[in-house]
Amino acid sequence: MSISEQLQVSTPVMGLDSPIAVVTGGRGSIGRAVGDLFLGRGLRVASADRQPAVQESASSDNDLQVHYEAGDKNGAQKLLESLPAGATIQHLVLAAGIYPESDFAGISEDAWQECLDINLTAVYRMIRAALPRLTADASIVLVSSIAGLRGSKGHAHYATSKAGLLGLMRSVMWELGDQRRINTVSPGIIENPMTQSLREGAGGTILSSTPLGRYGTPEEVAAVIDFLCSPSASFIHGENVSVNGGFYVN
Repeated sequence: MSISEQLQVSTPVMGLDSPIAVVTGGRGSIGRAVGDLFLGRGLRVASADRQPAVQESASSDNDLQVHYEAGDKNGAQKLLESLPAGATIQHLVLAAGIYPESDFAGISEDAWQECLDINLTAVYRMIRAALPRLTADASIVLVSSIAGLRGSKGHAHYATSKAGLLGLMRSVMWELGDQRRINTVSPGIIENPMTQSLREGAGGTILSSTPLGRYGTPEEVAAVIDFLCSPSASFIHGENVSVNGGFYVN
């Protein structure tokens, strides 16, 4: 049975609860910025992350903090089971991931597999598990990386996993039906803890190769994701949007 057939058969009728925006990696810099924008639009947001949710961090009744382990084979199903019963998903933003560093010869098979499991296979699992709960006009956004487009020295496993997201997106797009959309966003070097070692080690080279002459911010990436989930992007489907200050072109 194709994805579109599954959706036609199993998409539930919406109840009294309003749809939810699910953001994995919700306590990371980009995921948190996306969640803040969604909350600002009055959406109910399930911020999913492996880090323990702090009760005080919930900014409103619409801010649902849920636990999610991307490396757990059953993580996607557990996440969905933690959502309000019968709630449908309007936006699915998959931003959870790891950024391991190693020269290629030093990458063990276990480290290679862990990176692909968390950055790529977990995304497959999450999309597949969420299909029955997607609204008719749902938007899915996968957070890839400039590394998936041009490779990355010292991060072969990471770059491979992010390139895989592009292939996944461009394949799933054919099977979502007439209104649901899926796109990817590929950030360049963003100012956050994940890229700190890279910025400290090669910051001068990166900035000199970036026409805008600075690093990006999580909020700038989140703004693009928010746009892709909005009605203004209703005809954007199967696209990758690079957010890199011109670094990829150079």
